[in-house]
Amino acid sequence: CGGSTSITPTTLPPTPRPLLSADEVIERSRVSMAALNSFSFELTHEKGATLLSGGFEIHESEGIVSAPDRVALSAKATFSGLFVDIDAVIFPEITYMTNPLTGNWNQLYGDESPFSVFDPTDLISDILSEITTVRFAGDSDSNQRPIRLEGVLPAFAMRNLVGGTDP
Repeated sequence: CGGSTSITPTTLPPTPRPLLSADEVIERSRVSMAALNSFSFELTHEKGATLLSGGFEIHESEGIVSAPDRVALSAKATFSGLFVDIDAVIFPEITYMTNPLTGNWNQLYGDESPFSVFDPTDLISDILSEITTVRFAGDSDSNQRPIRLEGVLPAFAMRNLVGGTDP
């Protein structure tokens, strides 16, 4: 009190988080994804495509999920051998989707929609539970952001997205 001594604050080094295994990262992600109310996604195939009813082959897609049952997405696909862009807004009983040839919006009911079996509530959680031989990509570990993982995802793991899949 009242002295001229200078006090220098010391900064403690951050306590490092314990390293998690790649399997632990996947499990924590699976539990977290199942509890979310909304999230955005991107899906890209290195090889092949997600096959939908009606002859659509989705190569890339991105969108937003609002749990439990609403989705807005854009996709790059092939349809009858043509490259097309598709936009869709999916509700439980109806899907609004652009016609891949004209770009006009159409209303599709029930099984008319290629997304009729889409179950966003469990989709990501189920997909994460099917990943095998998971490992950190490159020099990544669980303390780096973003955490980069590699693994193998069997085609059947996409069943909640499209119903059936081509192996």
